[in-house]
Amino acid sequence: MTFRRTPSALGSLHRFYGADVVVFCEGGPSLTVTEALYSPPSSITLDIVFWSAVISLLRIGSTFHLKSVGSKTTLTSIALDVEAKGITTVTVCLDSDYDRLLGAAISAKRVAYTYGYSWENDVLTSNVVKQVLSCLIGRLQPGSEQALSAELNQLESDIARWCEVDIALRAKKRLSLFNRDKPLSCADMTIKPPRLKHDALKQRLKECGYVRRPKTIVCVSASTSMRIGYGKLISRLVYHTVISLAKQVASSVRLDYETFMKMAISYTFDAAEQGNLRALASHYSNQRHAF
Repeated sequence: MTFRRTPSALGSLHRFYGADVVVFCEGGPSLTVTEALYSPPSSITLDIVFWSAVISLLRIGSTFHLKSVGSKTTLTSIALDVEAKGITTVTVCLDSDYDRLLGAAISAKRVAYTYGYSWENDVLTSNVVKQVLSCLIGRLQPGSEQALSAELNQLESDIARWCEVDIALRAKKRLSLFNRDKPLSCADMTIKPPRLKHDALKQRLKECGYVRRPKTIVCVSASTSMRIGYGKLISRLVYHTVISLAKQVASSVRLDYETFMKMAISYTFDAAEQGNLRALASHYSNQRHAF
């Protein structure tokens, strides 16, 4: 079966997958629009796991086929086609990045945005991270809990400072402060747990053409930085922090990043189902129309 980018083709795509709605999201290899429509079903990415959990939380009585296409540019193109043609059988799910903060988000009926910068931010609240650590080492002892809280507080403070700079650079359409191709390039991974390398970030700022930081566009507090900041950097720093602290208690602990994030997704939506994380649940409930 072949599809072209016509209203009937895009609107009928769900029939090809035997679902009521096709949901396109980020994650996986970067595909063009044509590849996104023609290629076979994608592997189960973390983005698909996350958005499947969102759909489950919303309890929508429809069947969905989720597909990762990697490229936000491709997703934006599909979203604009869906909106222009009034298609109701395709949904596009996007990481917010700084779009919502800077007034650059797409206003379309079939588009859903993450609550924080990305889905990674949404599932790494302090209580969820504590649950993951507790699962790895057994009952969370006061010493381990205090150490984790201290590390998370330090990370919140460090991220807030540089997140403001990153937002200002994005607003000016300059280079990003955080390297999107190598998220951990600004982190010192030789220490356990890892920390941001402030000197490296200052050097990166100079490469962007600034001796001093640009004028602040959006103020970021420590309490909001983990939600607003660059998600792939934050998630990897949190992952390595948890593993480092777990190994101090149980040296044999082994857990890969993908499994760590799947645990975080599971704990997050368990909490949302139980009536906790109300701001997160409310955000997605308000986007129910997109599905």
